[in-house]
Amino acid sequence: GFPEDFMRNTFHGYTKHVTNFVFQAARERLKRRRGAFMLFGLDWMLDTNKGIHLLEANGNPSVVHYEGTDLTPFIWNNMTELLTKIHRDTTKVHNPTVAAGYSHGGWELIFNEAEETFNKAPYNPCNLKEYVQTPWPKLLITETQQK
Repeated sequence: GFPEDFMRNTFHGYTKHVTNFVFQAARERLKRRRGAFMLFGLDWMLDTNKGIHLLEANGNPSVVHYEGTDLTPFIWNNMTELLTKIHRDTTKVHNPTVAAGYSHGGWELIFNEAEETFNKAPYNPCNLKEYVQTPWPKLLITETQQK
């Protein structure tokens, strides 16, 4: 089986890194619209050897409620609350920085275009440790909390 802390200590860090990489590869093709956001879903698989595999990325992810869990309403309620804060009043988003590891209801922000502009340092997948230490809000959102 998997170690008890596998999701927290291995899966989350790896998937955040890969998610950011996938986003960076696609970001030049994304259309920007004021007051709008885009939702992407990445599907992952764990194998019996503790390998983590990205299966696919979806620009229009399916949201399925699994009977016997509160997961779907939990995820959507927290995500919409965060998006509302970001779009209506960013002052309600307390200390949204990379260095502070900002998260909200299980969603962790992992990228910020303003950070690139401010530091004049484009995203570089080889410099993840340096990026994580920068003091800017992250704008790419990933769900990281298990219910």
